[in-house]
Amino acid sequence: MTTEAEPTPESEPNPIEPTPLPEEPPPPPPDEVPPPPAPEPPPAPDMPTTPITFEPATYYEVDSVCLTADRGDGEPCRNLNVTATDPMVYSNAGKPIIFCGVCSKYRTILSATKLDPQPEVS
Repeated sequence: MTTEAEPTPESEPNPIEPTPLPEEPPPPPPDEVPPPPAPEPPPAPDMPTTPITFEPATYYEVDSVCLTADRGDGEPCRNLNVTATDPMVYSNAGKPIIFCGVCSKYRTILSATKLDPQPEVS
């Protein structure tokens, strides 16, 4: 009978030591041309000097502009300072809301013309 303690995994020498691999430099980046810088947005349009008042339940032709300089990712909306005309906007309760289709933020209304005659709704 022997009184030797059974070897534990911590006490056993590891007969196979992994050989460290030589560190290889990363491959060179492919010859990519960086994308051209985004074009400068047009200058901001003149804002209305007086508030625009809308009649409830009325259709208007509306000029609006997106003023979103930061979409939340540090980039401006590609519609920044671009004026658009919506030929038929319903005023709801006298407070029409127009969203930018690119950044989903509110567009600022620059002018509104009441349609005459008003469209018939059935």
